[in-house]
Amino acid sequence: MCATLFSAGAGGVEQILKNGDWEWSDAYYPKTSFPMPHIINFPNKVYEDVKGELIKSFETFWRNPDSCANSIRNSLDKL
Repeated sequence: MCATLFSAGAGGVEQILKNGDWEWSDAYYPKTSFPMPHIINFPNKVYEDVKGELIKSFETFWRNPDSCANSIRNSLDKL
């Protein structure tokens, strides 16, 4: 079985001030990933519909914060 992983975003190099000196540093700002990693660990006794809404929120975490927040709110409603 082969797993498909995908990640997209923007990146490049940028200058950062470190210890009073300017240094170049790699920068990457993710926009989406598939499959999206779980941002939190779930306890063993979590309701499946609550878990489902939270997993849905992970999928929109970077690309649509409003939708992510709505899914989190929906998970709280299901408690």
